[in-house]
Amino acid sequence: MAESKLYEFLRELNDDSNKLTEFENDPEAAMTAAGLTNEEKEVVKSGDEEQIMRQLGAQDAAQAAFRVIRIRNIRIRFGV
Repeated sequence: MAESKLYEFLRELNDDSNKLTEFENDPEAAMTAAGLTNEEKEVVKSGDEEQIMRQLGAQDAAQAAFRVIRIRNIRIRFGV
């Protein structure tokens, strides 16, 4: 089974410092470039680990569990 776009996006943020910098500088553009749906974007913006895991689904969530910690460290900066 192919990885979801959301999982691939989170993996790239974790593995590629350039992608992470792009995301930190312009989260909306980075998520759009990754092909995330509006629903996926909202889940990422929430920073809610449980929502992210639900959105990923069981297979990707099992693989991504350690990667969500990185999202916590990034804590999307949408005026917060």
